[in-house]
Amino acid sequence: MAEPDGVSGAVVAQPRGQKFETMAILLIQPSKHDSTRSYQNFRTPSEAWEYLLRSFETRLRELNPTAGSVSYGETALTQFLDDLKELVILVHDPELHAYRSYDRKYIRQQVLDHLVTMLPPPAAGSGGPDKA
Repeated sequence: MAEPDGVSGAVVAQPRGQKFETMAILLIQPSKHDSTRSYQNFRTPSEAWEYLLRSFETRLRELNPTAGSVSYGETALTQFLDDLKELVILVHDPELHAYRSYDRKYIRQQVLDHLVTMLPPPAAGSGGPDKA
């Protein structure tokens, strides 16, 4: 059976009978330095996507401290995610009683899809979200 796009095939086992509150674990290493490795636990993958969006927006505010608000396009968000040295998410699969590992490509698409669901509907006659 072929794995869905973005699934690395790695599975982390869950002890039988143990119920996990954490349904997603995001593993991040922002730079080449091992000391920057970290992980965050989330109840849902959507919470992880929101965390990545907030992290990106925080970074934009740090780079533009005098700006009253920040705006960005798909390209800038994608570049932020691609610039992270490591980016992996482990998502709990209750049928396997284990976590499945998903790669950067999968995460990037999920974050972009999540962002689109958060945007207000385009005004009549507009071209939709910024793809720049």
